[in-house]
Amino acid sequence: MARFTNAKLVKWTAEPVASAWQVKLAYCQVVEIKESTWIKHIQDRHPSYSRVHLLKHYLMYIEDDGAYEIAAENAVLDDVEVTADAVRKVAMREMGE
Repeated sequence: MARFTNAKLVKWTAEPVASAWQVKLAYCQVVEIKESTWIKHIQDRHPSYSRVHLLKHYLMYIEDDGAYEIAAENAVLDDVEVTADAVRKVAMREMGE
């Protein structure tokens, strides 16, 4: 599982519409997307916000659920099984919901 430091945004793509690159790159693991257009878009739309938070783009793909993308300052990875329920719980906790 992963813990995300100062998570600001979470995107979920259901398995039936997930892209092949998401599955191939992040199947049952957390990866950082370097030079992310999503993070660039966030920085362009919120310039003052982006100066305060150094966000990184993380992606994980969970079989039978889909792709999760997280904009956070950092990720701490634990050596445990990644499940959809665990990801949702962590994402909601990190977002303060």
